[in-house]
Amino acid sequence: MLTSKIKVLNEEKIANIILDLERGKLKIPRFQRQFVWERSKIIKLLDSIYQEFPIGSFFIWEADRQYSKFFKDIAELELPKPQKYSMLDFILDGQQRVTSLYVVMKGKKVGNIDYKQICFDIQAEKFVIRRRKFKLGDSIIPVYELFGDDHLSIFASLDSEKQKVFNKCVNTFTNYPLSIIKVTEKELSDAIEIFERINQGGKRLGIFDLVVASTWGDDFDLRQKYEELEGFLIEKGFGRITPEVVLHAASLIVKNYCRKQYLLQLTREDLKDTWPDIEDAFKLAVDYLSANLGVKIYDFAPYPAMISLLTYLFYKIKGHSISSKNAELVHQWFWQSALGERYTRSRETTMEEDRKKFFDKLLAGEEVRIKYPIDLSIERLKELSVGTKSAIRNAFFCMLALRQPKHFKNNNNIVLDYKFCSDFNNKELHHIFPRAFLKQNRVAKASRNALMNFCFIPAELNKEISKSSPADYFKEFSQINPEFKDTLKSHLIPTGSFIDNNDYDQFIETRANSVLSEFENLCNTKIARLMSSDNNKAVDKIEDKIREIIDHVLSKKEGSDYWNKFIPRDIIDVVNKKVDGYLRKNPDVSPTSLNGRKLLDFCDVMDYCKMILVNWDLFEKHFGAKSEIEKKFVNLKEYRNAIKHNREMDSVLRKEGEAAVEWFDKTIK
Repeated sequence: MLTSKIKVLNEEKIANIILDLERGKLKIPRFQRQFVWERSKIIKLLDSIYQEFPIGSFFIWEADRQYSKFFKDIAELELPKPQKYSMLDFILDGQQRVTSLYVVMKGKKVGNIDYKQICFDIQAEKFVIRRRKFKLGDSIIPVYELFGDDHLSIFASLDSEKQKVFNKCVNTFTNYPLSIIKVTEKELSDAIEIFERINQGGKRLGIFDLVVASTWGDDFDLRQKYEELEGFLIEKGFGRITPEVVLHAASLIVKNYCRKQYLLQLTREDLKDTWPDIEDAFKLAVDYLSANLGVKIYDFAPYPAMISLLTYLFYKIKGHSISSKNAELVHQWFWQSALGERYTRSRETTMEEDRKKFFDKLLAGEEVRIKYPIDLSIERLKELSVGTKSAIRNAFFCMLALRQPKHFKNNNNIVLDYKFCSDFNNKELHHIFPRAFLKQNRVAKASRNALMNFCFIPAELNKEISKSSPADYFKEFSQINPEFKDTLKSHLIPTGSFIDNNDYDQFIETRANSVLSEFENLCNTKIARLMSSDNNKAVDKIEDKIREIIDHVLSKKEGSDYWNKFIPRDIIDVVNKKVDGYLRKNPDVSPTSLNGRKLLDFCDVMDYCKMILVNWDLFEKHFGAKSEIEKKFVNLKEYRNAIKHNREMDSVLRKEGEAAVEWFDKTIK
């Protein structure tokens, strides 16, 4: 039974716990997190004890000496290593409270924090931080002096009223009862199991701590591996990462799933054997996100889940590199997931679903189609704030980063390093309409930090702009920077009379419209994005793909000299006339160099259609339905001719032409 595995001690004293810690019997396990609180939290803890409020139970695991290396060595605490004890106590829950009491009662200094400065104010009967050196007679006494060797001298230096408070404080701490739950099982797995049962109502140790504990061994420490990886990413300029993002990636790789029950099934052997490759894949995922999707720092990631899933992809993919086709699919997945807020609810379940239905299919070379629901409007974009964390906000940062924003004064690229990007939430920086200007013009405080008012502005430029109106500083920079219009485009900043008139509301409306259009563009396929920016180039790309597939199929059947065998006679005659004219204009070109693929460059769009149809037995597997292809070619021809000859298109012609371009792009592999 559960009760036979635990002891409950309700009258343990603080002094005994501190003594056990000091002499090395009570240890901190290696998997524990930051071991001591900041001073403000310690003051609250001390106040709770002084007011005789409960401070929660302490959960201790009694282990034999086989776990003697399981402790966390914290040099600043100067604790002895366990040697003489046959049994050791490891504090699994409550270690921050214990170590915090220890450092303040012993007057320790940890890093840059001096816990001697935590004092008891006898007059106010509260705990405070005081930096001035203590002298006998002071009414503000360092806590470590209350329990130190000179406490009697301090007591004697006080008047009778203060002596009463002094005694009350010392006696309260001396007699304060602690609740200790001690597990007497000798195996770590048993201790963790009981810990989880006891804490069903309120989790204290996180899932990462439990996995660290259950996978720990002399030859593997997950916390150490995580900290090494995080250190690498910090040095690289990506910033700190959460342990869960690494844990989810590892579990997806090892177990194919990442819900809690699967995380707790991870073994030391699972992680030890795969860790080097997991770490490499994680670094590749971060590099890819930064270079291709605008995630310059960890805090820009719309969801950490995206890093975990891309780590899975890079771990599994051959050669650890993504093909252009797969890169396009990853692009669509990233933007549609971010803007559709896909991982906001049921995160782990959705991650597992996408691993199976998207990433595994992509790895297997199967057809993958992405169409996640997105509910985004101009009104919603207008309401978003820079200071409110959301997937949409972070997608906005990534989108701006991808545009390679330029410096207002010289059009040079702004260096988006960690120091610059991590300052995105500074309320004094990165405002197109400066906050001071908006305040002067009585714009509501809540509206001044609108996301649509954000762009990447270096600190020195922000200082120069100060509280100038956009009308003034836009005019000034346009005179200094001849490419200022292009600079504004790089930030997706619209221009118009609303800038000249400093009309903030109209600016926010117009920019939200531009941002929404850009988001829609990013969610599209690569060819659709190209059509929105340069439809002429998009058509050229499709024509080239058609020529390549014709050449590939016919060359495979007959070799490079396939022209006379497979090309219809009427097309050959027309092409020969075009070639003759070309050779007359270019006498240095040898006629023998113009065969096969190069002759296809002299054909019209409908010539390609005829070549495919007369050789349908060779092309059927590439294009599918014969009835569909002629219709697509006609639509492509009409769309192409309108673009090439600068003719106006009605909405039907444009829609059918764009659909034809998309169809050819998807169909031709």
